[in-house]
Amino acid sequence: MQTMKIFLFELKKLWRQKKFLWVSIICLLCTVAIFQSNANEQEEMMERAQEELILHQEIVNGVQRDLSELDRQQELQEIQQNQLNLTKEMNLILMQLNRVMEREEWENVYPLKHSFLELVEQYEAYGETFPILTGQELSMEKAIAEWFISHNLSYEDEEYPVSPHLIVKELSDSAFSLAGLFVLMLLFGNIYTSEREQRTWLTLQTQPIRKWELLISKYISLLCATLIFTALFIVVGIAVTTIFTDYSFSGQYPILLQDTQTFYILPVITYIIRITIFFVSAAIFLFAVVTILSSLLKNTFITIILTSFIIMVGYSLTELNDPLQVIGNPFQLFRISALSATIPTGDDWIYPCVSIIWGSILILCANFNPEIRILSFFQQSSHIQPFKSKNGSILNRLMFFEGRKVIRKKLYVQINILLLLFVTVSYFILFQQSSDQETQYLEDLSKMEETENLIALSEESIDRYEDVKKQSGETIYDDLIADVYKSIDFFKERREKGIEAAKEYEQKNWTAFYHYQLFDNHTAAGEIDTGGFYLDNRMDTLGKFTVEASITEKEWLMKNNIQPIFTGTFIPTIYHQFSDEELHQTFKEENRKLDSSGLFSLYLFNKYYLYFIPILLCFFLFGGGLASERGKKQTLHLLQTQPLTLSSLFLGKIMTNSILSIFTGLGLFLIIILFGSLFNRFGDWFYPILYYNHEDIVNSSNYSGLISSGNGYHFITLGEYLIYSIILFVLCLLFVLALTMVLSIFINNALTVFSVSILFNVSGYYATTKIGMDIAHLLPFTYFDFPKVINGELSIVMDNAKINVLHGCLVLSGLSIFLVVIGYFVLSKKKTRK
Repeated sequence: MQTMKIFLFELKKLWRQKKFLWVSIICLLCTVAIFQSNANEQEEMMERAQEELILHQEIVNGVQRDLSELDRQQELQEIQQNQLNLTKEMNLILMQLNRVMEREEWENVYPLKHSFLELVEQYEAYGETFPILTGQELSMEKAIAEWFISHNLSYEDEEYPVSPHLIVKELSDSAFSLAGLFVLMLLFGNIYTSEREQRTWLTLQTQPIRKWELLISKYISLLCATLIFTALFIVVGIAVTTIFTDYSFSGQYPILLQDTQTFYILPVITYIIRITIFFVSAAIFLFAVVTILSSLLKNTFITIILTSFIIMVGYSLTELNDPLQVIGNPFQLFRISALSATIPTGDDWIYPCVSIIWGSILILCANFNPEIRILSFFQQSSHIQPFKSKNGSILNRLMFFEGRKVIRKKLYVQINILLLLFVTVSYFILFQQSSDQETQYLEDLSKMEETENLIALSEESIDRYEDVKKQSGETIYDDLIADVYKSIDFFKERREKGIEAAKEYEQKNWTAFYHYQLFDNHTAAGEIDTGGFYLDNRMDTLGKFTVEASITEKEWLMKNNIQPIFTGTFIPTIYHQFSDEELHQTFKEENRKLDSSGLFSLYLFNKYYLYFIPILLCFFLFGGGLASERGKKQTLHLLQTQPLTLSSLFLGKIMTNSILSIFTGLGLFLIIILFGSLFNRFGDWFYPILYYNHEDIVNSSNYSGLISSGNGYHFITLGEYLIYSIILFVLCLLFVLALTMVLSIFINNALTVFSVSILFNVSGYYATTKIGMDIAHLLPFTYFDFPKVINGELSIVMDNAKINVLHGCLVLSGLSIFLVVIGYFVLSKKKTRK
C-alpha cells in the first residue's frame, strides 16, 4: 500500500512537471512529420507501383521475343510452344494490371498479380527457370498475393504509406528504438537524481519510507511512463491518419519477414505488438541501469551520460560479435530493429522475462548500495570561491570566474573523460573491423575460390554443350562453346591478377593491387570481353558515373602511390541505376571502406555523423546560459548584487563556453588522429575523396573538372576534406551555443531552453530539406550535414549550387555573431541591480 501511494505520488510529480505533455508533443510532431512527408509523395504512387510492372513486362517481352524467333525459324519444340502461349497470357495480364493501376483500382491489383504468378509457376513446370521470380522469391510473392486476396486487402504504397496501420508501423520502427529509449531517458532519467540535486532527498529521509519502497515506486513509474510513451505513439498514429485519410486500421495487413532460408508473413498488428514488447523489455533493463547509477551519483547529467556509454558499449560489442547475440545477454534487448525483423520462433516471451530478471537484480543491488555522500570523481564541490583577483576588465574576470566554476563543478572534466572512453572503445571496434576486413579481402584474393568455381562450372558447361551438339548436330552450339572459352580466359586472367595483387601487397607494392581493381572496373565498363558471362556489377546497374569515377580513383591512387584502404572495388555514388534498394544497400556494404589510420579514422568519425556527440554534450553542458543561473537556487540574483551587468555576464558565459567547447571538439579530433597514428599509421593526406560538381558549375566556361553522363565531379584530398570538416564543426558548434544562449535570455527554465532549441534546430533542418531548397545556402541548418556539404552531395540533392564550404562559413559565423549581438543588445536595455 505504501509503495502504491509513493508510485501515484511520483506519477503526479511527472504530470506537474509537464513531462507527459512533452511526450505528447514529441509524439504528435513525429506523427505529423512522417504523415506529411508520405502524403507529399502520394501523387507518384502509381509510378512507383508500375516500376516492378515495367520490369516484368521487359522480361516477359524478351522471353516472348526469343521464343517467337524460334517459332519463325520453325525450331520451336512442343514445350517451348506451351511456354510461348504462357508468355502471351502473361503479357495480357500485365496489360490489365497496368490499366488497373492507371485507374487506381488498387483492390484489383493482387488478384491479377496472383494470376500472373500462377502463369510463371506453370512456365517453370515445363523445366525451364523463368528469368525473374524464381525459387523462394516466387513462393514469397505468391504467398503475399494469396494473403491479400484471402483478407480482402487492397494494394498500398509501402514506401510512402498513409494508412493507419502502416503509419503506426513506421512510427514503431522509428520511435520504439534506441532513439526512443534515449528520449525517454532524457525526459525521465532524472527521477531519482533530481531528489538529490534539489535537496528534496533530505526531506524524504525524514519520512517513514524505506529505501526499497522508494526505489521500486520510482522504477515502476518509469516503466509506466514507457507504456504511456508507446500507447501515445500508437493512438496518435491511428488518430491522425484516420482523420486525414479514408483508410481504416487493418490489423491483418501483411508484413514480410525473411532470411536466407525461408520467409514468414506476419499481420501488422502482431508486428506492432512484437516490437512494443522488445522496446518495453529494453526499457526495463535501461531504467534499472539508470536506477542503480542514480543511487550512486548525485548528478543527472553524469548519470545519463554514463548510462548511455554503458549501453552503447554493450550494444556495439553485441552487434559486432555473433556469439554475444544470445537471449541471456541484456544488451541483446537493444537490438530492437534486428529482433523485430527476425522470423518468430516462439521464444519472444523469453525477452521480457530476461529483462525482468536483470532489472530485478540491478534494483536489488541499488537497494543495498551504501549511501555515498561524496564521490571524489563524480560529485561537484560543495563550496565555490568567489573572485580571487580584482585585476583586469570585468569581461576577463567573468571569463575567469565562469571557467573556474565549470572546472570546479567537474562536469567538464568528466565529460572529456567520457568522450575519451567513447573514442577508445569506438577506435578499438574500428580497428577490429578494419583488420578483419583487410584479412578477409586479402585471403579471398590469394585463394580466388569464387573464380576457381566459375572456371570449373564453365568447363562443365562446355562438356554439356559438346554432348548436346553431338546428339543434335546443330552448329548453334559452336558459338556458345566459343563464348564459354572466352569466359574461362577472362576468369583465368582475373584469377592471376588477384593472386598477384595479394602477393605484391605483402611486399607493399600497391600497383598490382590497383591493377586488379582496375581490371574489375574496366570489366564493369564493358571494355573487357567476358564471353557473355553475366556480371552482377555492370555499368547499366552501377551507372556510368560510378564506374568511371571508380576508374579515376584507382588512377589517382596509383599515381600518388597511396596505400589501399579496404574494401571495395567501386565508389558508391548518388548516380546509380539500382531499381532494388536491397541490392543497392548490399553494393554499398560490399564497397564500404574502413581503415584505422589516424586521418581516415577522423574521416569516418565525421562521415557517420559522430560529431553530433561532442556537439550535443557541449550543448547540454553549456547551453543553459542564463537559465542555468535561475531555478530554485536563483544564483542570478546573487550575481546581480555584484558590480557587473547582465550583458557582460552574457558575454563572459558565451565566450568561456565557446572556448571550452572548441577545446573539447578539437581535442577529440586530435586524440582520434593520435590513436590511429599510434596503433596503425598517420594516414594518407592525398587520399582521394569524390566531390560532386553541380550542373551550374559544370556548364560554366571555366570548368576544369571531369564529366560522366552529364554529371561533373573531381577529387579532393583527404587532408583538404578534414580541414573543411574541422572548420564547419567549430562553426556549427558556435551557432548552436549562440542560439541556445540567446534563448536562455527569454526562457527561465533550462530544460525548456534545451527543448525549444532542439525543436528549432530539428524543425529548421527538416524545413530546409523539404521546402526551403532554393534558399538552403542561406540557412544555417543546411550545414549541420557538413560531410555532404564538403563533398558537394548536398548541392546536388537540393539542386542548389551555392551550398558549399565558403557559404557555410559565412552563414554560420555571420548568424552566430548576429545572435550574440542581439543577446548583448537586449540585455543592455535591462536594468542592472547593484
